[in-house]
Amino acid sequence: MKKILMPLALALIAFHADSQVKPQPLVPDTGSAQGKPALSISITKPIRQTLLIKTAANGTVGIWQEAIIGTETMGLRLIDLRVDIGDRIHAGDVLAIFASDTIRAELEQARAGLVEAEATLDESRQSGNRIDEQRAQARVEMARAQVKLQELRLAQCTLKAPDDGVISGRMASVGSVPGIGSELFRLIRQGRIEWRAEFTVDELLRIQPGMRAKLESPGGGFVEGQVRLISPIMDSQTRNALVYIDIPAIGTKGSAGLKPGMFVRGNLEIGQSTVLTVPKSAITFRDGFSYIYRLLSNQRVERVKVQTGQITADRIEIISGLTANDSIVSSGVGFLTDGDRVRVVNP
Repeated sequence: MKKILMPLALALIAFHADSQVKPQPLVPDTGSAQGKPALSISITKPIRQTLLIKTAANGTVGIWQEAIIGTETMGLRLIDLRVDIGDRIHAGDVLAIFASDTIRAELEQARAGLVEAEATLDESRQSGNRIDEQRAQARVEMARAQVKLQELRLAQCTLKAPDDGVISGRMASVGSVPGIGSELFRLIRQGRIEWRAEFTVDELLRIQPGMRAKLESPGGGFVEGQVRLISPIMDSQTRNALVYIDIPAIGTKGSAGLKPGMFVRGNLEIGQSTVLTVPKSAITFRDGFSYIYRLLSNQRVERVKVQTGQITADRIEIISGLTANDSIVSSGVGFLTDGDRVRVVNP
């Protein structure tokens, strides 16, 4: 029995020794401890960028100045209207015409009276009567004044525009006999409109005339404007003050369809600041918060919550949570989770 067991024991010892000496095949590193493949990523670093500091507000588009155009005549019939609401006009354009037959007749009468008074003056001078001459001279001056008055009334029969602009209202109608001073038209002077927005006390301290503004137009575009003046009065209820911003004239290409009475949103450029920015593609949003993925020294990524600020065409301001020396994942962050092992393709 001992002779049988001895060779078996020696065989087991030899097998054990052989297993310790023989090299084992290498198992490739597939990523994480769970065997998850490493994800290929590109990295970038935040950069410092100078951005405009903006403050947003809501406001109403209003008319810069609206002129009320009325008649200076009385008892004359309106026989022709030359403009309507929305028409763009120039200073001196004819707006309306009144019947002038009566005025013309009175003008002819006044001119005849002047001729008669001048003849009487000549006779008085020839007679040598000083007193009669003075009386005749006074009658001539009176007759001349009557002629000027009738000429003025005749000119008033043609109602003309006092300034360039756009007709915003028309109360006149053909055939009516408006009284003196009656309102016939309303004119947006020079077509100028403005945006009137409210700002807080703190914001007003940084706003100056001449600053640029940008308004959102109804069609989705933007309208450029410029601060004209700041109201000297604060609203007692809201504790805000109005800022008046000039915008392109109504109906022009630059106005982008803005009209008086519209309520629009806009912002003012109140300064500049140098901030840290990252590409938009580096930000992921979860549960209402913003995150980036930072590359660690062990080739893993760490999810970091950041506070964002202004947004430009392709970058986002980072207010906190990141430093300029951090290496961050520049794209594809939606496929990553905290602690993933990665492979950098643009070291």
